[in-house]
Amino acid sequence: MSGFRKYTLTVKRKASGDYDSSGFFKVSGPDTDFTITASVQPVTGSEMLLLPENRRQSEIKKLYTSTELYGTEKGSGVNADIVIIDTQEFEVVRVYTWKNNIIDHYKIFVAKRTTNDSFPPESS
Repeated sequence: MSGFRKYTLTVKRKASGDYDSSGFFKVSGPDTDFTITASVQPVTGSEMLLLPENRRQSEIKKLYTSTELYGTEKGSGVNADIVIIDTQEFEVVRVYTWKNNIIDHYKIFVAKRTTNDSFPPESS
């Protein structure tokens, strides 16, 4: 992605897991933080329609990067990655893979998190 302006961003990835035969959720591995380089851009009105309806009121940005990030997929046991942009937490809500043998990359939509869905969950 040499033609894009790149920013270094921190990504928080929660450990994945699954339910065991007893019905308990078991985490497989530790949480990790890592950095990526990405182009951060605003979304267009037509791109907003590609997002889940409950996310359309959030602040949305799109990222172009060569690093695969994870969104939440129902029943996958994988948590959505959290991207830190200007000290704010954004959750990955949609990932598109572009493999064109010219500049392979991912187009990723992220939504600003609210205090109700902070990462990690606040303890009381």
